[in-house]
Amino acid sequence: MKNNLLLSLTLLIFSVPAFSQNVGIGTNNPQTKLQVAGAISSTPVSAPAQAAYVIPDNTSVFRLTGVAGTQGNALSMATPKEGQYLIIFNDDNDAATFGGFNLSAGATITLNYINGAWRLTGRSDAVGPTGATGATGSAGATGPQGNAGTAGASGADGKNAYTTTTTGYTQPVLGNNVSVSVVNTSWMTTGQAVFVGGSGGYYIVNSIANSTTVVLTYLGGGGTGTVGAAGSGVSASGQTGAQGATGAQGNVGATGPQGSAGPTGAQGTAGATGAQGPTGAQGNAGATGPQGSVGPTGAQGTAGATGAQGPTGAQGNAGATGPQGSAGPTGAQGTAGATGAQGPTGAQGNAGATGPQGNAGPQGPTGLLGAGTAIGNTTYWNGTDWVLNSSNIYNNGGNVGVGTASPGTKLDVTGAIRTNNQLISTVATGTAPVAVSSTTMAPNLNADRVDDRHLSEIQFQQSGRDFPNGTLIQSDIDYSVVNGDPW
Repeated sequence: MKNNLLLSLTLLIFSVPAFSQNVGIGTNNPQTKLQVAGAISSTPVSAPAQAAYVIPDNTSVFRLTGVAGTQGNALSMATPKEGQYLIIFNDDNDAATFGGFNLSAGATITLNYINGAWRLTGRSDAVGPTGATGATGSAGATGPQGNAGTAGASGADGKNAYTTTTTGYTQPVLGNNVSVSVVNTSWMTTGQAVFVGGSGGYYIVNSIANSTTVVLTYLGGGGTGTVGAAGSGVSASGQTGAQGATGAQGNVGATGPQGSAGPTGAQGTAGATGAQGPTGAQGNAGATGPQGSVGPTGAQGTAGATGAQGPTGAQGNAGATGPQGSAGPTGAQGTAGATGAQGPTGAQGNAGATGPQGNAGPQGPTGLLGAGTAIGNTTYWNGTDWVLNSSNIYNNGGNVGVGTASPGTKLDVTGAIRTNNQLISTVATGTAPVAVSSTTMAPNLNADRVDDRHLSEIQFQQSGRDFPNGTLIQSDIDYSVVNGDPW
């Protein structure tokens, strides 16, 4: 019974650093303390069978692999955590022990560590008690009577085989004896068949008491009460023919209907669940560091001075227009006259040259968070400082890993998972809510349909036949239960 059970993923419990609100992975609207839109996986730990082995702490799934020869397989865990769940597969041919529980070869157990001790929550090598056997059905009808055997041949005629009774007698019950007084018994022999008149009937000579008294065994054919009155004839009836052959056995009557199954025995009372340990107090959130001050803007550089206006030259005689001379210097700015009426807006002048860059302001103080050293590391507050390079949670931008730097699903966990509430899947019909590679049975798993059948539609069978009376009984399945362990 080599079963590798992994359906018990539904029992695993997941914990992350405490926050006051719900946490969602792959969803921005978590409805529980942890809601994951995607698969959850836990990496199993395995070790070969041996005399003794300490399972590493922070393990949720452990597999004991087979080794030739006889092994002790004494398993333990050094420092389990309160509320931790653990599944153990025994793939060795020898039994194993863990936490005071026996684990037969090829079997699986699930446990929970509560109040300082491991508690058994399920196992694959035990079955519940067998219900009472149903009442036996009514006997079938008796088959028809077989044909009568062939009659024996008539005996030879008697000779001097006649006498009469001297007194009447009381007819005995068929097959019983009676003493009869006659005139003469000399012709009679033990075992001889005789007929007695006077409603006597047929008899066999049982014994001859004396010459006038004979003991007869009644065969039938006579009356009741007082028969064989004095003077009734007693004659030989010929020897009894050979016993006719027994007629053929009549057909067996049809079997009566199957009796109703007896009621199933009452379910044993479930053991009390240990008290939930108190949740540790929420640590205070660390204060956000102050924002570094912005450095001051550098001073604007001073504009260069405008050159003086040159004087206007005297008007020369108009001569032939020579080549355009170079522009004379601009004269000095005259005294500003009174402000005239607002003239029309002139065309946009060219932008002035950008002044030189001011000096950089002083460097602000360093913030609380520095640069990490690995892609995907998630920062957390340890109560004193922000830890940048932890190895517990990784976020690669699409998947989140706990204990692994290469998550393959929305949430990929290496180690134990814990929760004190439901694991809820909202995947659409047509996609299995749990993906399992193991073929091992899941103990204590409540399910209404198996292979698209309700449990009420399933007929138990073994080796190609129905179980007797439609009921699974102890002799049909090998099983063993640890004394005192509830199933």
